[in-house]
Formats: sequence, C-alpha cells, structure tokens
Amino acid sequence: MPALLESGEVRFHLQHLVLEVIGQLKDIDASIGRYCHELIADSYWQEYIVETVIWGHASWVLYMLEQGIIANWLSGMEEQKTNRALWLLRSVAESIPDQVTDVLQPYLNEGGKWPQRILNTICWKAVDDSEQMFEIRLQLARMGQVSDFIAWKPYCEKYPLRAIRLIEAVISTWRIDDEQNASGQKDRLEKWYDEDIQALYSAVEQFPGQTWDMLVDHIERLTGISNELFDPRLERWNDPLLDEKSEDIARGVVKLVISAGQAMAANQPDDLIKRVGLLENSISPIIQKIIISAYAHLPATHADVGITWLLGNPLRFRLGSGYREPGWMPAVRLIKALSPYCSEEVFDTLEETIIHYHASDELVRSSVDDLLDQNWIQILKKSAIVPGYGSSEAITFLWTVRWGKVFRLVPIES
Repeated sequence: MPALLESGEVRFHLQHLVLEVIGQLKDIDASIGRYCHELIADSYWQEYIVETVIWGHASWVLYMLEQGIIANWLSGMEEQKTNRALWLLRSVAESIPDQVTDVLQPYLNEGGKWPQRILNTICWKAVDDSEQMFEIRLQLARMGQVSDFIAWKPYCEKYPLRAIRLIEAVISTWRIDDEQNASGQKDRLEKWYDEDIQALYSAVEQFPGQTWDMLVDHIERLTGISNELFDPRLERWNDPLLDEKSEDIARGVVKLVISAGQAMAANQPDDLIKRVGLLENSISPIIQKIIISAYAHLPATHADVGITWLLGNPLRFRLGSGYREPGWMPAVRLIKALSPYCSEEVFDTLEETIIHYHASDELVRSSVDDLLDQNWIQILKKSAIVPGYGSSEAITFLWTVRWGKVFRLVPIES
C-alpha cells in the first residue's frame, strides 16, 4: 500500500480508490493503522485520510478511539482538531452510540460551547439513541439544549416512556416568569400536531402512572401562582381562543396528564385518588381542570369521591375556559357521570349546593334565579322537560338553566 500511495507514477484516482478500499476494512491491522495515522500528520494526505478512510466508518473511528487520537483532539486547544473529532464521531453516532457517548461524557459539564457541540454530535434522530446516549440527551435537555426536531410517532412506537421522559426534561427548565413566545419555540418539539398528539397519547396509555408522576408536579410548579383561570401567565396552559393547526407544548402536556388521569381513573382509581390527595392544597386552576377531567372517569364504586371533591371548593364548579363551551361544563360532565351512583347523603349535599350556588362574579341575580332558589323542586316535579326530581338529569338541567341562561322551564298545570 505505501508504494501505491507514495509513487508519483500512480494516478491519483487509483490512489483514491486504494483509500476507499482501506476505509471499508472491518478489522484494522496494526501496521495499516499506524501508517494511516502517520499520513494524517502529512498536510497533503491528511484530509484524504480523514474524509475517505475514517469518516463514516465505525471500525476506523473505533481504532482512533482506542489509540486515544480522538480524545487528544477533543482535549487539545486547537479548535480545528476538536471540530474534526466531533465531525468523525457524528458520522458513526448511530453505529457505535455507546462509544461516542463515552468519549463525550467528560465534556458535558465543561460549559461554553460543549453542550451544543455534544448535542450536534449525538444521533440526529432521538429514536436511534442507545440507552446510554439517551441519558446524555436528557442531561442536555435539562441544560436547555434540545433538538429542534423530534419525530414523535416513531419515537413513541419504539420508546414510549423515553418520549415522556424527554418532555419532562424539557419543561423542567421552565420558570414561572419565563418569556414564552411562538417565535422562540422549537418546531415539532414544542409545537405538536395531530399525529404527534395521538402518538403521545399512545405512550401515555402504556405508562399512565409514570406520566402523571413526571409531569403533574411541573404543571403545579408553573401554574400554582394564581387561582384566577384567566391570569395572563396561564394563557399557554389554557385552551386557545381559536382553533390552531398545532398544539403548544404546555397545553399538550396538560392533555397528556388528563389522559393519564383518565386511564388511572378507569383502571387504577385508588392510585389516582392517592395522587390527587397530594395536590389537595393546589390553587392552580389548571391542576383543578386536570383533576375534574380525570375524576369524571371514575367507576361507580368511587362516585362519592368524585362528587365530594367537586363540593370541596365552589371554584371547581366553573373550571371551563368559556371559549368553546360554558365554564360549568367540566362540572356537568362529572355530575352526569357520577351522580347516579353516589350515596343519598352525597347526592343531597350536591343538590343543596347547586340550589344555593352563586358564581363569584354573579353580581346581579335575575328573577328567574330567585324563582329557582325558592321553587325549583316544585317546578322540576311538574316540568315537561325534566324527567324527574332527584335525578342527575334534573340537576344537569337546572345547571343549564342557571348558568347557561336557557330559560325554558314550563310547568305543567296539574
């Protein structure tokens, strides 16, 4: 080989062909390895060896790692050599992810350019990460270094729990007063489309408890700043005013936790109730919306728990945004789902609470409101619309009349 490469009589295209053949070697002979290493030091051959023999060839990059050459380039003060080492590592990140991770790990906490350099060197597609490389991706995310693109569908299909863990790492860096705006978002990471949402739902279905545990505390941390649903700082966590093609990650995370809560309510209600108990003192209206949406899926055996929770705070009766449906609809869904199965005592308390309920912003009471307060039992008994006093349908109808302002109670003359 040296004779072919060093001869001035051999045309360059034939020499280049020799280099290509050398690059395809799977087992690197010590003599060939040393010779190519020597050629790297030759200004004439250097780029040809790096680009043709080493780049993209895992066996050669492994040889360079074993010989300590890449480690020396990374640790040196010459940025050109550092960038060359990173470029070679990137070319084989999918083939030998653990070895690439090993050599990069010591630089993770070096600061400066290193976090971004490492992110640019590990696998471009997160789905190609080994377990070891995924852990370094998580550490980078906690430093605020994340890829602009995540293909959520294949990621959730192959590694559903990793997808949830990556989302948790991303939002772990958020602070209450961070400036969040669309221009600063990373597309497909912080803006989710229908296909992304459905893929993430499938991941949540497999790991509802882990999803709840990883995400709900961050929602509480970031939204437990006000009990006012329309606080401007909660805007990105609430339903948007208009239909949009994509979902902001903040609202998407709320939907994932709701989905997790609903899955636990249906299949592991006691586990959900314990978790909700830890949020008993939360003032966050977003947390309250998550709980009411989850509790509406409790089984009949746990109806008293859901209704009692609703009765625990008058603010829980109007947790809807009011944009796409009336503000009281989340409570209506809970009542319709659970009130037919709750105990008489709890049902009576619910009934009494609805009779005397007034929203915090209800400053003027209409004559119809007065009528409902004073004579609603008699009206419901005689109504042609409401199918019977003491039923969940009657309570729901009363709710619609009171806060939906649908004044259609027409008593039947006896």
